[in-house]
Amino acid sequence: MPALALLALAVVVAYRNSLAGEFIFDDHPAIAKNASIRQLWPIWQTLRPPNKGETVSGRPLLNLSLAVNYAVSGCDVWSYHVTNLAIHVLGALLLFGILRRTFLLPSMSNRWGSAAIPLALAIALLWALHPLQTESVTYIVQRAESLVGLFYLLTLYCFLRGVASDRAVYWYVGSLLACLSGMASKEVMVSAPLIVLLYDRTFCAGSFREAWRRRSGLYFGLASSWLLLGWLVISTGNRGGSAGLGTRIGSWEYLCTQFGAIVHYLRLCLWPHPLVLDYGMGIARGAMQIVPYAILVGLLGVATVVAIWRWPKVGFLGAWFFAMLAPTSSVVPVATQTIAEHRMYLPLAAVVTIAMLGGWSAGQWLVRCGRISQLTFQVAGALLAVFVGVMLGILTAHRNTDYQSELSIWEDTVAKLPNNERAQYNFGITLARDGRTDEAVGHFYKAMEIAPHYADPHCNLAVILLDSGHVDEATLHFQKALEIKPDYAEAHLGLGSVLEDLGRIDEAMAHYRQALEIKPDYAEAHYNLGAALAGRGRLDEAIAQYEQAVEIEPDFADAHNNLANALVGRGRLDEAIAHYRKVLEIKPDFAEVHNNLGLVLVRRDQLDDAIAHFRKALEIKPDFADAHRNLAIALRQKGPAH
Repeated sequence: MPALALLALAVVVAYRNSLAGEFIFDDHPAIAKNASIRQLWPIWQTLRPPNKGETVSGRPLLNLSLAVNYAVSGCDVWSYHVTNLAIHVLGALLLFGILRRTFLLPSMSNRWGSAAIPLALAIALLWALHPLQTESVTYIVQRAESLVGLFYLLTLYCFLRGVASDRAVYWYVGSLLACLSGMASKEVMVSAPLIVLLYDRTFCAGSFREAWRRRSGLYFGLASSWLLLGWLVISTGNRGGSAGLGTRIGSWEYLCTQFGAIVHYLRLCLWPHPLVLDYGMGIARGAMQIVPYAILVGLLGVATVVAIWRWPKVGFLGAWFFAMLAPTSSVVPVATQTIAEHRMYLPLAAVVTIAMLGGWSAGQWLVRCGRISQLTFQVAGALLAVFVGVMLGILTAHRNTDYQSELSIWEDTVAKLPNNERAQYNFGITLARDGRTDEAVGHFYKAMEIAPHYADPHCNLAVILLDSGHVDEATLHFQKALEIKPDYAEAHLGLGSVLEDLGRIDEAMAHYRQALEIKPDYAEAHYNLGAALAGRGRLDEAIAQYEQAVEIEPDFADAHNNLANALVGRGRLDEAIAHYRKVLEIKPDFAEVHNNLGLVLVRRDQLDDAIAHFRKALEIKPDFADAHRNLAIALRQKGPAH
């Protein structure tokens, strides 16, 4: 169908410049440092994502999709972006299919049937091209939102096909499978069974009683998917303290913040500027930040409830909007993100549909009044839809450029929200990684000024101070971070490193162990504890810690090297050689490892290989005195002919 091809092509063109963007923000823990996506088999390991508050926690299907990308391209981002774009295109096609079939239903066809294809195409196109969707498409890990959106739409689409099919049971099974998949992708799928029932009552059966009479088996099946979701939610607790009851933000505070957030989302639907990656962790305070928005949202909510009974088709769209937002924009706090644009991925469809159908109805009224002709209305409507679509596509392409690097996205966020402490902090982190430490320090201090009880900037400022030799100041900031947040694993690691450098090994090891109690899969803490134990001559314990580190982070080159050194100390030469070779796969220009491997090969009387590694070490590092000496010894052992 040409309409489907046009829709897919338009979305690809708008997002073509998103394919080169790099990992940002939550991509790092969810992808780059996520050991559970390193292999696809056994699949049950991949379906058990880490439960530490990452985006993948409690979302096994999302984790599996990232594992597939990792199998294809490792940490090269292209396959992740292609997958995100494919999910969005499929979502747009499904939305088109749902709208077209809805307009052709007996309850709708008299009014909308003749315009089913152009209306469905216009709505799906504007929804897919709207720049508010960029966070769910261009920001890789927010695939969580677009993936659950895809399954939500697929659940409804399969239901709609089943209603019109002679083999309804197959479509209903597809609807159930899509619903289960959505529950395994993100919690916002919780409302899907209710929305399908409401859709049935509104557009197909005519009443809840009749919908239940005809398809009670389907609704029992869809409702059973809540068992899967409930188990996933319970298994993750409060998502590592990032979401759920019992986080640092109370339900009432969070709810009061959401009134303003919802109004803000609606404004962005109409005028998508400024778009912001991260709104921080702020909450609404004071009557002026709460009451006006609460009144407006309350009126919209009441209007939706009234419309469900009096004007069901309009009411359905209102229910769609609120049902999609309810899991993240009501009383269950998401402490790390009180406002997030990706939450509007599916709710935007309701807003666009209302706007388009309202405009279409107004135009038809003008035609009936004789003020314009039907042809004029059709041409003007088509031109307006094309113009708006092109403008939205241009804005989307422009927004994608902000995601090209961590530096650009955080610079953009700080420029738009300078009083956002987390944006200041993350911009500082990115600057420090880029070698611009003086600028980074300024942003860390700004973050601390905005939020004095924010531990993260203290910890990362301490790291910079330590690297520049300001040990006393670094110690104070590590201690301050732990005073604010006693269970801060990274601060325990940093303070332990300082104490180890000062020769206070027992205290250092205590902090490393504390870090591991808080975060058992913390590879760097295992590594540091292993180094401290090795320094004390406790090689067996050190080996155990290094093995933990490389199991968690298989590409941790320094841990492989130290493990190999410890294994040499225990006479386990074959294992040591394997780990040295692993290091050289990861870092071929690691001169010290070429030298270390050469020494072990000399002990195994593999002199030719040893000499080759000593020479490689000197090629990389010509002034490497130990390699010169070891090469001379190996050559002497080999004899004059060499």
